[in-house]
Amino acid sequence: AIPAGLPPAEAIAAIREQGGLVGLPHPFDRFRGSLLAGSDRRADPEAGSELSRLVDWVEAWNARALGRGANERAAELARRHGLPGVAASDAHSTLEVGVTYTVLEGDPSTRDGLLAALPTARIIPGRPSYLVRFITPVAKTIHSFTRRGSTVR
Repeated sequence: AIPAGLPPAEAIAAIREQGGLVGLPHPFDRFRGSLLAGSDRRADPEAGSELSRLVDWVEAWNARALGRGANERAAELARRHGLPGVAASDAHSTLEVGVTYTVLEGDPSTRDGLLAALPTARIIPGRPSYLVRFITPVAKTIHSFTRRGSTVR
C-alpha cells in the first residue's frame, strides 16, 4: 500500500520501489481532483513537465472526462513529452465498460511486457451516453440510502 497524502514524487518513488509502473490518469479533468486540472496550458505551456519525467504513460482519453479540452490537453501532454497515451472507460457501471479502450501489441501480461507494449498503444475512443452518465449517480444515491444502517455478514 502507498500511504495517502504523499507528494506525487514520493508516491511515484514508492510505487517504483515495488516494481510498479506509474501513469497520469485524466490529468486535466477539472471535476475529479486531477493534478493538473487547474493549470492553464495557454498560460503555462510546461504544465505537467515535472510529473511527465516521472511517469510511464498518460491517460490521453478518458470516457468520463467532462468539459471540452481535458482529453485533448492530456493527449498533447503525452505527445509533448514522448509518453504513450492510453484510454480508459473509467466505468462507474457495467453499462460503461468498454466504451473506450486501449489496444496493445505484444504480451502486456507482465510488468516488462506492459512497458514494452505501451509505445504501441492504440486508443479506441468513446463516451457513454448522457443517459448512462445520469443514471450512474442516481443509482449510487439510491444505493447509499438503501444500504444505510445495514451490515454485511
